[in-house]
Amino acid sequence: LNRDNSTLEITGEDFAVEDTAAVDQIFLADKYGSTALLERQEDGSWTVNGKFTARHDAINTLLATIKNIEVKSPVSKKAKKTVIKEMASRSVKVEIYQGEKKPEKVYYVGHATQGNLGTHMLLDGTEQPMIMHMPGFFGYLTTRYFAEERKWRGTELFASSIDEIDHVKVEYNERPKESFEIKRRNDEWV
Repeated sequence: LNRDNSTLEITGEDFAVEDTAAVDQIFLADKYGSTALLERQEDGSWTVNGKFTARHDAINTLLATIKNIEVKSPVSKKAKKTVIKEMASRSVKVEIYQGEKKPEKVYYVGHATQGNLGTHMLLDGTEQPMIMHMPGFFGYLTTRYFAEERKWRGTELFASSIDEIDHVKVEYNERPKESFEIKRRNDEWV
């Protein structure tokens, strides 16, 4: 496919970020007042709102989406007014930063298309909503962009690897006879 001869004024390059390794912050805000500031740390991990470790799977999915997103088509003139109205009440604002105080990309993620194979999005400063997709992915992208802090929080109970643990003790206060302890001896648990 020859993608250089596009007649669209807005292209996937206006939304996508080719070098996601340079992305150091992503800010998401929804219409319900939820916000999530995702920040890359020096060790490569991510935090949410400066308080919690962010879920690795969700970060990787979002970064892959940000990198591979493409324009499927513009929203039709007939549907444009309805899509903009819907996005005004139910979209997520996305700001992507790459080491600067000013965001590199800003766009709004709306709802799925009727067939659930595209996602309505609007580039900040434009008036033409686009139908976006990710080649090789059959579905919509809305669920990858969420602003609720609790959904971004890591689910790890222990940050230690199994090699760093030498014993585990479980105590049941109401049933002390069922309490137990296991210890590591020479790489075996007893």
